[in-house]
Amino acid sequence: MAESTKNWIYRHTINARICHWIMVISFFYLLYSGIMIFLHFPELYWGKVGFQGYPAIFRLEDWGISWERAEELGDRRWGRNYHYLFAWIFVINGLIYLLWNGWQKKFYQKMLPSREQLSAANLKAEFLRQIKFRASKGEAAKNYNALQKISYLIVWLGLFPFMIV
Repeated sequence: MAESTKNWIYRHTINARICHWIMVISFFYLLYSGIMIFLHFPELYWGKVGFQGYPAIFRLEDWGISWERAEELGDRRWGRNYHYLFAWIFVINGLIYLLWNGWQKKFYQKMLPSREQLSAANLKAEFLRQIKFRASKGEAAKNYNALQKISYLIVWLGLFPFMIV
């Protein structure tokens, strides 16, 4: 049998893989338990008025699920307990990931885009390559491209703090 000539490139360390899969599982349960919480109280309020009697910004009733129909789906009070549990798992796992990798200078070099990566010409080329579903080749395949690095920064600096707030 012929030996495989394919060279595998591993961009993620074992700790990153473990932490990412814990995040995936936590995110799934956060989504599921969040839906259960929402079905238990199928109206979403925002701002200074957060109770019945004032108009909700989103109601399941507008989508065909009334309060009575939501009650028929069974007891969903467990949703809040699971939501808090997996929120803590999510946060602690994120902190472990950052502490585990954050002290390494190589981590920042790998995750922060360089000036040349942020040039308009490079961003345009990366974007076109992405929408054509073309994979990086050679040395470029061993590192994150500018769009991946920008996406990580948006998650770290934008979405993660917003989730905690």
